[in-house]
Amino acid sequence: MSAESLVRRYFEEVFNETRTDICEELVAPRYVGHAIPPFASTEQGEVAGPSHTRSVVEWLRAQFPDLRMTVEGGGGGRGHGGGACCRRGRTSAR
Repeated sequence: MSAESLVRRYFEEVFNETRTDICEELVAPRYVGHAIPPFASTEQGEVAGPSHTRSVVEWLRAQFPDLRMTVEGGGGGRGHGGGACCRRGRTSAR
């Protein structure tokens, strides 16, 4: 599977279809999370990959029930994706 195919599968199946059961297959056991979580002031640092990804998907889906992730671009050559991930969704807040 190419890197681009993997990235597209990750966003399509894990985020769009909420198939968090495949996180162990697609996500490294540990990775460094650079995103700053809501209500925090620092990056997460090293996290347990599959379980952390599941919690991120669950949190995002609770906040944005119609969330849709798309991967645009790609094909940067020499193993570089060169693409972008776009997120669209409305908040569940009333």
